[in-house]
Amino acid sequence: MLSGSQRGVRLLPPGLSVALAMLGALLLSAYGYRHRLLLAIQDPTQWADEPIARSELLRQLGSDALLGVSVAALTWLVLLLLLPLGRWRWLRRSGLLLLSLLLVLLGMLLQAHHGTLLAMRSGLTLDLLRESAEPAAVRESWAMLPRSELPYLVLPLGGFWLVLGGLALHRFSRLLCLLTLGTVTVALLTWAVRVPAAPLQTALLHHPLGFLTSELLESRRPPVGLARVHFGVGVKAASAATRGTGEGSPPGNSGDGPPTGEDLPEPTSVDDDASATAMGLGGGLPGRRPSMALSSVQFAHPASERPIQLTKPPGGEPLNVVVLLLESTGADYALAPMPSGKWAMPFLHSLSEQGLLLRNHFSAGNSSPRGIFSLMSGLYVMPEAGIWDVRKDIYLPSLLTYLGPTYQRFLVTPGSLDWYFPHAYMLHSGFAELWGYHNLPIRKNAPGGRAHARDEAETVSVFLQKLSAAAGRAEPFVAVYYSFLAHWPYPDYGKESHIAEPTRPLNLYYNNLHYLDGQLARIYKKATELGLLDKTIFVIAGDHGEAFGQHPHNYTHSRQSFNENYRTPALLLHPRLFPPRVVSAPTSHVDILPTLLDALGRSYDPQLLQGESLFQDHFRRKYIFLYGNEDTSSSVSESLVKLQVSFRDGSCWAYDLQTDPGERKRLGCGPHRAQYEALLAYRKHQQQALRQYNAVLRRELTVGSAPTAALAPLTAHATTK
Repeated sequence: MLSGSQRGVRLLPPGLSVALAMLGALLLSAYGYRHRLLLAIQDPTQWADEPIARSELLRQLGSDALLGVSVAALTWLVLLLLLPLGRWRWLRRSGLLLLSLLLVLLGMLLQAHHGTLLAMRSGLTLDLLRESAEPAAVRESWAMLPRSELPYLVLPLGGFWLVLGGLALHRFSRLLCLLTLGTVTVALLTWAVRVPAAPLQTALLHHPLGFLTSELLESRRPPVGLARVHFGVGVKAASAATRGTGEGSPPGNSGDGPPTGEDLPEPTSVDDDASATAMGLGGGLPGRRPSMALSSVQFAHPASERPIQLTKPPGGEPLNVVVLLLESTGADYALAPMPSGKWAMPFLHSLSEQGLLLRNHFSAGNSSPRGIFSLMSGLYVMPEAGIWDVRKDIYLPSLLTYLGPTYQRFLVTPGSLDWYFPHAYMLHSGFAELWGYHNLPIRKNAPGGRAHARDEAETVSVFLQKLSAAAGRAEPFVAVYYSFLAHWPYPDYGKESHIAEPTRPLNLYYNNLHYLDGQLARIYKKATELGLLDKTIFVIAGDHGEAFGQHPHNYTHSRQSFNENYRTPALLLHPRLFPPRVVSAPTSHVDILPTLLDALGRSYDPQLLQGESLFQDHFRRKYIFLYGNEDTSSSVSESLVKLQVSFRDGSCWAYDLQTDPGERKRLGCGPHRAQYEALLAYRKHQQQALRQYNAVLRRELTVGSAPTAALAPLTAHATTK
C-alpha cells in the first residue's frame, strides 16, 4: 500500500521498505534514548540512585531490537492486508502521514519516559500518561522542554525517512541500508541472548513502548483481591524482597497470605452528580451535604471516653493570614541539621522556636495538588490514583470560603498554575487573584533552563509588592506564597545559595532550601516593616516531603509512600495566639484550617471538616490518613503504627514508627485489625463523601452569583465548635 511508488524499491516485496524503515526508526531512537539516559546516569547531579554500568544499560538494546523487529513485522503484515487499496495514491500518502504522526508520538513518549525516570525513578505509567495528555499538561511540557532536546523528539521520524529514502535512491544505498539493518539487528539480538539482563528496574530494562504496553496489558486484568490478613497472630516481619518493579507498587508483600476472591472496590463513576444522588451519605437526602467528619467510633474516641476541652482565643479585630507554602520541603531536611552540622534553613529554625511547631506533621498526599488541597480545605484527598484535585469541576470550600468576601486574597507562585496545581479548586473557592508562571510581570526564569518556573527571588519581590498594597488597605487579607525552587530538578542559584558543594542532587536540594530560607527572611522582614506581625497569622508548611534514596528507588516524592514522602515542616506564628509550643503527636494538613478558623474567631460546622483544631487539649481521632499517587492508602495511629494497603497488588503491611522511625522493618497487619478495617472504611467513605459534597456545592453555585455567595451557608448555619 505504502511502497512501490519509487522505482528503486520495486525490487523489494510490497510494503517491506516501509516495514524496514520502521525497524530503522526504532533502532535509531532506541540507541538515542539509551545513550542519553546513560549520560544522565553518569552525571552525579542528575542521578543519585545506584550506579549502572554502561554495558548493563546498552545490553538492553538487544531487547529494543526484538521490539523493533516485532513492530516491523506487524507493520508489514498490516500493509500486506491493505495492499489491494494501494492503487490510490492519496491513501498511500495518508498512510505515510499517519506513520509519521505515530513516530512523532513515539518521540514524545521517549522524552516523557526519560524525564519521568530522572525525576521519579519510575516509568511513564498509564496514570502519568493520562495526566500528561491533558491539553494544559502538553502545553506546559512543551514550554519546559529545553530546545537542545528537540532533536530527540524527531529522532524516530528522522530515522524512518532516512532508511526509507536510502531504500528508494539506488541499488548501492539500498544494499547499504539492508546490510546495516541486518548486521545491527543480528548483533544486538545475539548480545541479548548471550548476556543475561542485569537486575534493573523494569522502567530501565524495557523500552518505553514496551513498558507502556505491559502497563496497558496489566490494566486489562481483573482487579486484584486484597491479601488475606490473619488477625490476632503475632507480629512478623514481611519479606524484604522486592517484586522487581519499583514503579509504584510497594516493594515486597506483607506476608499476610494469598489473595482472596474479594475484589477491590470498583471505581466510582466520574459522574459526580449521579453518584452523589445514589449514595445519600451521612444520613442525608440527595442534595444534602454529607457529614465529612470522621467521628464514628471506628475513627475517633467517643466523647464519654475522651472529653475534649477547646480553649478558643478571645475575639478581636480581624487578623490577616499569610501562608508560606514550601514546595517539596521535607521536615528532616528543613528542621534538622545537615550531616555537616550546618542548618540548611537557619531562619526557619529560629522561627520554629517562636510559635506553634508541629513536630510530626504529615501532608495528606505525596504530590502537590493533594497537599495544597488538604491544607486549604481541611479535608483529606480523594484516595484514587487519578489526581481528583486538579479537575475543573471541583467546588469544595477553602479558607476563603469561610472568611467570605470581606477579605482581600491573592496567591503568587513562580511555578505554573496549570501544572500539578489545583487551579479550578482555588478559583471556585474564592482565590480570584492567582499569579503564576504565565501571568507574572517578570520573564526571568529559574537558572539552568530545566526548571519550569520563574526566578524565585524576583517572584518574591512581586509577592512583597502585593503584600505592601494589601497592608495599605483597610480590609484584612489572605496572602499565599507558593515557592518552587526546592522542586526537582533543583536549579542552581549560584554561590549565594551554596551551603554544600553542588555535586549531587541532595546537595543541590540543600542549597535550594538555604536559598529559600533567605526568601522567607525577606518576607518576614517586610512584614515587620509594614507592622503586620501583631495582626497577621503566619502559616509555614511544605506541600509534601522529598526523598533521596532512603529506601530503594525512592526519589523526589510522588511514587512511594514512606515518611520522607509525606513529612513536612509546619509552623503557626502569632505572638498572642501561638506562643512557643511543640506538638509531637501526629498532625496533618487537614488540621490547619480548623485551627485558623478558631484563631480568627470564625464559627464553623465541625461535621464539614476532617481535621481537628490545635486549640484542643487532645485529639479525638485515632488515626490520620495519607494517600500516595501509586495507589497506596496509609494511616498513622496515635501509637505511631503506620499501616498501609496497596490497591495495586492488594498487599498490606505496617511499620512501628516508635521503634522503627526509618521504616526499615516491614511488619504484618495481623495485630492491627481495627486499624486495617478503619483504613478500608475510610477509603470507601472518602470516595463517596467527597463526590457528594462537591456535587451539592456545584449545584448550589448555579443558584448563587459567586462562589462565596453560593457557599455562604457554610458559615451562616454553622455551629460553634
